[in-house]
Amino acid sequence: IFLKVIRVDMRLTLGLARARPAALLTGFAFGIGLWFAASLLLHALASDWAPVNNPAMEWLSSNITALAQEPDTAVLLFLGLAVAPAICEEFLFRGVALSAFRQRAKPWVAITVSATLFSLYHLNIYQMPNTFVIGLVLGWLTLRCGSIWPAVLLHALHNGLSLAFHISSPSGGTPSLWLYLLLIGPIAGFVLLRSGLADKPSTSS
Repeated sequence: IFLKVIRVDMRLTLGLARARPAALLTGFAFGIGLWFAASLLLHALASDWAPVNNPAMEWLSSNITALAQEPDTAVLLFLGLAVAPAICEEFLFRGVALSAFRQRAKPWVAITVSATLFSLYHLNIYQMPNTFVIGLVLGWLTLRCGSIWPAVLLHALHNGLSLAFHISSPSGGTPSLWLYLLLIGPIAGFVLLRSGLADKPSTSS
């Protein structure tokens, strides 16, 4: 509504252009494995960044697990914690913020600043390395694809698969070996981005 009031081109500012199939495939490839790479990074840093238990986070974690056991609340939980944040946060950080910085700075500067704001927004110092790196990938993906939708897809998959893993393994522990195969996804996504197949269509004739 605010963007409408100030007469901003919402399609351009929010990156609402239709994404190429290859761009959506790139977002999907990153999304199926980036969450697991992030969890491995967080686990590796846990002893230094989070040496003490956080009672508030433990309480929240136990309540999320409990809500997920009921079919009715599980669907709402997924929509509320995976899909809705992906749409809203991408519109804000890869839409409004990235577009604004991109008009005033080089692409890598705009991506870095928007990723920094994205990590600070989550107000969790222990997750800042993860959210910063993910923010870099989301920004790079958005600028290369010329559309916000691949980033929304990546973000939703990241949230949803992280949530599913947490619910299925609330106490943590050693992940199954097959989960490491998911790391092929981000590698494939990187290759697709570097290949140019996911790039936004050229406007030149």
